[in-house]
Amino acid sequence: MPFISWIGAVEGMGNEANIDISIHNINSISNNSNSNNNSNSNDSSNGSSNGSGGSSWCSNTTTSNPIPASLALAFKTNINTNTNIKTKTRAKYRYLLADPAVRRWYENVARGSLITADVYLRRLGNFCAMFNLTPHALLTMKEAELLDLLLDYVSYTANYAGSYIESVMKAIKSWLSHNGREINTKQIKIKGVEDAPTLREERVPTQEELRHIFLAGDRKARVACVLMAHSGLRPEVLGNYLGNDGLRLKDIPDLVVRYNNNNNNNYNHNSNTIYEYNTYEQHKVKVNTPVSISFLKVPAMIVVRRELSKARHSYITFLSEEGCSYLKDYLEERARKNGELLRPDSPVIRPKSAKKEFIRTVNIGDTIRKAIRSAGFSWRPYVLRAFFDTQLMLAESKGMLIRDYREFFMGHKGDIEHRYTLQKRLPLT
Repeated sequence: MPFISWIGAVEGMGNEANIDISIHNINSISNNSNSNNNSNSNDSSNGSSNGSGGSSWCSNTTTSNPIPASLALAFKTNINTNTNIKTKTRAKYRYLLADPAVRRWYENVARGSLITADVYLRRLGNFCAMFNLTPHALLTMKEAELLDLLLDYVSYTANYAGSYIESVMKAIKSWLSHNGREINTKQIKIKGVEDAPTLREERVPTQEELRHIFLAGDRKARVACVLMAHSGLRPEVLGNYLGNDGLRLKDIPDLVVRYNNNNNNNYNHNSNTIYEYNTYEQHKVKVNTPVSISFLKVPAMIVVRRELSKARHSYITFLSEEGCSYLKDYLEERARKNGELLRPDSPVIRPKSAKKEFIRTVNIGDTIRKAIRSAGFSWRPYVLRAFFDTQLMLAESKGMLIRDYREFFMGHKGDIEHRYTLQKRLPLT
């Protein structure tokens, strides 16, 4: 089925859909879903992978220790920061968290987005290292001195991308604002702040080019690509920033897994029973065990849980017939070759490492990027989501879809009307 046809297939579902959009409350799914609630994701993951910017001028700063003696001593003795928020921040700037004030600021930002908190901490640490200052030193500066410092920074980093410099300004403003200091940076001019060098030559792939991308990767890469291109999922939905949550098999209610040698291993999401296993051995099946993957409906519905949604609301989308076939092949490979017992809580995409169950967002991006490069293109992974949005726009122009649904399938929050309609449960029939 061509991608656009899933839009027609679900058109006019109305109340017959029997779906709960506002919360993940499908009757076929066991109520003991223990999803991790700290799966904060953000669409600005491209910026988070830039690290500290690789600044060449860092090596030219004075060699005096920019860390206060008390903090340096605390860091050497492995002070306990008492933070409950897990972090992937590079060790280079983790010493800043030894300062209780910096830690409180970091945790406050992380409650909104862990990615943003990590990026801001790196930006703040890099800025302070450049001028041989501490974060607290910024708070004691007079406004004129602080403004001059920011202007100097913009001048010194003129060769950097404008978007990177702006992100540094945001981090500094966030730190100052958290401590009751406000500074007007509107008068600071940053060249090329709206320019995106990596996007200049980028365009949406054609159907034929997209198929080349699908076939250029292995089965796992194929599933990751099709979930972005045909379902519009963000990378962090497939696996979050920390790798402790992601899209699960139970989030595809139309999916049916059947093991032919043992009926107790069988399940589908439209039954009221989810079988529980008490020992690790029961979670394994023999290699090459016959397994059957099927779908009750095609296109298959995908429920994006609130914990995985950037906009922090549950929503649905659909997987095309082609996508269902790729997913079927991938799951059967995992079950037959690896002896994996596919359970409702099993991840849709599993990482290579056996130490963790879910793949991290950055690894999803790497997997998709590798397939795109193998197909001969230099696009970013997000071009696949752009393809999805373009197809929705074409469907809207043909009267197959209203704009509200286009925003909804993209996972956007929408306006106040969405809170009264699309983000509410549809009545059961």
